[in-house]
Amino acid sequence: MTDRYTEEILLGRGGFADVHRVADARLGRRIARKTLRDDRDPERFLAEARLTAQLAHPGIVAVHDLLRSQNAFTMAEVVGRSFEDAITAFYSADPGSWTLRRLVEVLHRVAEAVAYAHRSGVVHRDLKPDNVMVGAFGQVVVLDWGGAVVLPWSELVDVDALRAREDAVLSGTPSWMAPEQATGTGISLRTDVYGLGAMLFAVLAGRGPFGDAPAPEVLTALRQGDIPTVPASDDAPAELRALCARAM
Repeated sequence: MTDRYTEEILLGRGGFADVHRVADARLGRRIARKTLRDDRDPERFLAEARLTAQLAHPGIVAVHDLLRSQNAFTMAEVVGRSFEDAITAFYSADPGSWTLRRLVEVLHRVAEAVAYAHRSGVVHRDLKPDNVMVGAFGQVVVLDWGGAVVLPWSELVDVDALRAREDAVLSGTPSWMAPEQATGTGISLRTDVYGLGAMLFAVLAGRGPFGDAPAPEVLTALRQGDIPTVPASDDAPAELRALCARAM
């Protein structure tokens, strides 16, 4: 890598890329760098960087630099915990400061960031608690726009590799997918509405809609339109259960 960035620790490992914390010698700060592990579809990967950089919103991770020759880009590191960890903590014996109200407030801020992306013609397609960070200063940031689709009417530039196509491959995390993702047809803004509903399901039930069910089983259920509903509980307000059902 360049002399400017010194790799420190691995922060995360996805299906196609690794994210490391790096020290930026030029500006004396620590940031994150996402690097494609192989040469699989580098144009789509670099388009992710350009797309994310153009989505200038406090709830969307900020991209700093595109390192084309290295199939990498740098971005802000959000120091904190994932929304998934927060939900797990709430349902543990020691929830700390986490309350149902606070979890719903986090999800509301996720929805604001997603709504901004939608106004820009972008569908995230992989909304799940693990792709949301709650920062140490209270910021809520949506990560991993690598699976995003850019709709035909979007005015974003240099993101053709992410434009919606009829032959788009299956993308997303099965247990959090919308039905249309499982069938590979009709991706739209509504796809992310389902994703928000699925996260609300996790907030209200302590688990995702399909729990730990294997991917083939989940995909079959989605293709058949067999969508779970939040179990009735005194701890889950009826209004939120109804909102979840409407979103999904």
